[in-house]
Amino acid sequence: MDKPIDDPNAPLTLETEAGQRIFSFWRRMLEGTQDDQRAIVPLFAKHGERLAHNRTGVLLAIGDAHFVVTAAHDMEEVAKGHIGLYLSPSRGQFAIPLSGRLVGAEPKIDVAVIELPSNTISELQPERRFLCMSDADWNADATPGAYVVRGYPEQLVRIDWSARNAAFKPMIYLAHVYEGDLPDGADERIHLLLQHGKKGHAMDGQVLRLPRIPGMSGGGIWKLCEFRRGVMISWQPSQAKLVGIQTHCKHGSYLKGTWIKYALDLIARHYPALGRVMKDMYL
Repeated sequence: MDKPIDDPNAPLTLETEAGQRIFSFWRRMLEGTQDDQRAIVPLFAKHGERLAHNRTGVLLAIGDAHFVVTAAHDMEEVAKGHIGLYLSPSRGQFAIPLSGRLVGAEPKIDVAVIELPSNTISELQPERRFLCMSDADWNADATPGAYVVRGYPEQLVRIDWSARNAAFKPMIYLAHVYEGDLPDGADERIHLLLQHGKKGHAMDGQVLRLPRIPGMSGGGIWKLCEFRRGVMISWQPSQAKLVGIQTHCKHGSYLKGTWIKYALDLIARHYPALGRVMKDMYL
């Protein structure tokens, strides 16, 4: 049982006891959910003979079907077959063709789903992890709490063509619900908005300037826990649930994601048998 979190949405400063307590609590939650990092992958696009980092994807398994869920924007050329997507099984391994089938891409909600063939699945495992339905929350809402966004920004991805080696590091961003005015084009029924600052804290507490994050689109958003001011909070890693797919960032203002519900709905529409099982779990 933890001490009360006085005001988790207040600006975090390590110069106060309350700030140190909040920071320690957030760090413990991150350490307890490290394995979720294995479920995100960098995706590359082939332009001519070269690969360039394109976006991030989240691995998801439902029954015997395995998928990559990602952002839908700029997927037109991929859908037409003009641009090939690739993914890297693990750090240091060169990218392999993402030969899966594009199940569907919804530009209005900015979510796309790709089904993976068995040969790609075998190359990804055991280094990578596929999330299952119990790892996601179909009914999530934007209640106050601790959220984490995981993805691969392009500045942390390097491709060495001579060695045929791909090196990449994930970015892990802790955030709370955005409290500003609803941006143009945002819909609270579809989108989760999280606060984004120009500065943040590293895991060791060091203050750092947050970079711009092209390439993070398609990354996963997890809700680690809900905060209730003045209430004693207990926390277990099993409380962390995938709730959204990150799709946009206005640097220094907000991050926008699409609720994972819409990706799951997309799968359910294209796979009626899976859809019945999925909905039975949540009805």
